[in-house]
Order: sequence, then structure tokens, then C-alpha cells
Amino acid sequence: MDKRDALAKLLLLMDTFAGEELGHVYGNGQEIESTDVVTELCAAFDMEPASGWWRTIADQIFADQARLDFLDRCNERLNAQCGTTYSWSLIMNHNVNRLMLGHMAVDLHDSAPPSQALPSCRAAIDAAMQRIREAQQP
Repeated sequence: MDKRDALAKLLLLMDTFAGEELGHVYGNGQEIESTDVVTELCAAFDMEPASGWWRTIADQIFADQARLDFLDRCNERLNAQCGTTYSWSLIMNHNVNRLMLGHMAVDLHDSAPPSQALPSCRAAIDAAMQRIREAQQP
């Protein structure tokens, strides 16, 4: 079974539990209701819990993974063909948001220095998200 099918099966099981209105109360008193979980999960993906919702969510999650994998494969292929060691930087400032490859100390199309060069697009995006979270903390 591949990852997409395994995730879809898990979500389908949650849908089955919701149909039975199953829930659980943890030792600390926290309560979880399967129907609420399905509703919240679908809302997070901007959809209604209609027939087949679990497959749609699994497809969306793995489509995003495939997009990021594609970017990393493109960079790997470029480095292999050209003998380069380009890595990823995510440029974020008041003028531009740009995911780019390179070793440059500055983004030549803007005046802000890039984030630390990272080996994958995921790592560049994660680092930018972490910087934003840290900047938002009091």
C-alpha cells in the first residue's frame, strides 16, 4: 500500500467513526468527537465533509509533496549536469517573496540578503517559517 492509500484509509476510518458518532474522553478530561474531527479537518482544507472527502484531502497533501519533490529533483539534476552545488534560499522582504537557487550574498534582483542557503526547498521554506514564528513571539 502506498502512502496516499494508507492516509486515505486512515481518513476513511475516521469518517466511519464519525458516522457512528464515536468519541473518546481522555484521562485529563479532554474529549474528542469523531464528527467534530472530520468537520474541522474538512474545514482546514476548505471543503465540506461530502462523500469521498478523505481521498480529496489525501490527494491534496500528496500533490503538495510532489510539487516540493519536483523542485528538489530539478535542483539535483541541475547540479549533476553542471557540476554545481546550488542550494535553496527563500527571499522574503517588503518587496518580494522568492524561492531561489544560488550562493550569492545578495539577491541581485533585490537588495536584501538571502536566507541561509539550504539543501532542499522544504528546508528553505521551514527556515523562513521559523524566522517568522520567532519574530512574532513577544
